[in-house]
This record gives sequence, structure tokens and C-alpha cells, in this order.
Amino acid sequence: MEYLRNIFKNKDRPVKLNLILMAVAGIVLLVLSRNFLGGSSQPENMPHNNEILPFHIQETRGSSLEEELERRLIAVLSQVAGVGEVDVMISMSHSAEIILAEDIRLEEHTTKEVDSEGGTREITTRNQNNQAIILQNASGQQPLVLKEIEPRVEGVIIVAQGGDDIFVIEAITNAARTVLGVAPHRVVVLKMK
Repeated sequence: MEYLRNIFKNKDRPVKLNLILMAVAGIVLLVLSRNFLGGSSQPENMPHNNEILPFHIQETRGSSLEEELERRLIAVLSQVAGVGEVDVMISMSHSAEIILAEDIRLEEHTTKEVDSEGGTREITTRNQNNQAIILQNASGQQPLVLKEIEPRVEGVIIVAQGGDDIFVIEAITNAARTVLGVAPHRVVVLKMK
């Protein structure tokens, strides 16, 4: 301790250098206290970055994809240490889009007319008819689906009892962005009242 007093009492050093030395000493103390006192930057139940969380969505009757994602995210987050009670709202870009196979028929008719004075005129008529391709199977008729486009998650609001702890907020944000594939700035974590 006497060594530190001698460092800061030196009159030849400028004030700025003393302030820098104090800031460095404070940072060192914070790092040492976290390492020696058992502080952790990540809650115990939160998986490490290289682990993969199983998160499969199953179709349920009367439940939209948005509601199913919210329900599953609530179930996962409520198991994380420090989160407590949690509520989730997910905003989607659009509803699911289904692209059907179509039979496209194009008809084009060209008519050339010549008038009595020698002038010519060409008229082109185009007609397009699109019809969905229907398949017959044991359960009846259904259209042939080429592609199903799932909606994209645009943003997430998570209200949690532990929403005032910075480590819990970080854990919640990481879990939400990993599971939903959204950027961190699209996840908002708030403290529940």
C-alpha cells in the first residue's frame, strides 16, 4: 500500500498521468475481484456459445407459428437462472407464403392488315392463362406445392423479472437471437413490474 502512495505523491508527474494510473488500478481490481470472488459473466444454466439448443417447431392446430415460437421461447427462457417469470412478443414480417406449381398457357395471335393505300398494320394479341396443378391422391385433391416460405422474425420484446440484471439481459438476448436468428438490435429485454 505504501508503494501506491509513493507513486501518487510524486509531484513531478502531471495530474492526467495520475488519473490514468488510478483508472488502470480500478480495472485491475475489478478483474481480480471477479476471478477470485467467483463472479461469472454468464448464468450457470445458460449454454456456452458453441452449444446448439434443440428448437423444433411442430405444427399445432389453432396455433400460428408466431404463437408457437413465443410459447417455446418462454419455456426455454424461464429455465435460465435469474430470468424468473417471462413474457414474449414476436413480430413477424408476414404470414407464411405458399408457391404453387402452375400450368401456364400463353397464346399469341398476330394479325397483319394492309389498307387500300398500301399502309400496313400489325396487331399482336397475347393471352395468358394460369391454372394451379392439382394432384389426386388417396386423401383427395390437393395442389402441387413448389415452395413454402416461412415468415421472418422482425423483432422480439421479452419482459422478464430478471430484466434489470445485465448478465441476465445478455443471456436472454443471446438465447433469443440464437433461437430466432435475429440481430441483437432486434431483441429488447425489459424488467417486469
